[in-house]
Amino acid sequence: AAAVGVVAYFAPIAPLVLLVGIVLGLDTITGMWASQEKITSKRMREGVIRKMFIYQVVILSFFLVDTFVLAGSFTFLAAHPLALTKIVAAAIVLVEVLSINENFEVLYGVDVIKKGKESLLSIKEFFTTMKK
Repeated sequence: AAAVGVVAYFAPIAPLVLLVGIVLGLDTITGMWASQEKITSKRMREGVIRKMFIYQVVILSFFLVDTFVLAGSFTFLAAHPLALTKIVAAAIVLVEVLSINENFEVLYGVDVIKKGKESLLSIKEFFTTMKK
């Protein structure tokens, strides 16, 4: 019963925890693919599992800070529930996305973020030209 209560308490951040887990998984897969390293249980335990544990503890810790320390303390935070937790999760996701991008550069010689930015700018330019 206590475990169900703990899970229910942390339910509001489940999507953030899941997103971080998915991005870390993608980074791990693309990283192993790019490095061509042999996967060992020791490497998984010391690397990926440890990193996942640290990320999740950080997110849970900031959730507790948001909930118990900052809730109602500041107008901005009161208007944006779990703002600090979301910012921390976004920073973790950004780090992992940049790492995935580096892996794609090694694998395919393509900077996916740069290509995406160029594509968005060309779409913007197209619509700007259409308005004239």
